Amino acid sequence: MKKQKGFSLIELLIVVGIIGALTAIAVPAYQNYQTKSETIATIASLKNMRTIVEVHIQEGNDFPTAATFATLGDAPEITSTPVADSTGGALTITLGDDPDADPVVAGDVFSLTRNADTGVWTCLNPRNADVEVEGCQGPAAEG
Repeated sequence: MKKQKGFSLIELLIVVGIIGALTAIAVPAYQNYQTKSETIATIASLKNMRTIVEVHIQEGNDFPTAATFATLGDAPEITSTPVADSTGGALTITLGDDPDADPVVAGDVFSLTRNADTGVWTCLNPRNADVEVEGCQGPAAEG
């Protein structure tokens, strides 16, 4: 009688169980990684435009209006909201317009706001509980 070759049903079920357990651990970790990378990339885009806006202001201009902002750089996802007749205003990105965007962060609004009096920029990161980025705080506590 020939000796059988191959795996028994129990051995195959054990392998499937191990693969299932590894998948259950890996998928949430990967999704968290996607959220972190999207958050960091968004804040990096804002900080890049902050430099361009700061140069624009240092050249003697006010905070750019939406029309002026469009000529300063190639960042169509960022909107510029100036404070009337001043060097203060906000740069904002709302995530979710991109079909490839992470659904966890869809609808989140990230912003950099420039104080007209001090010239200090304040960053708002709605995902601060998940992703801490140096120099970019989460929303202020309500109450």
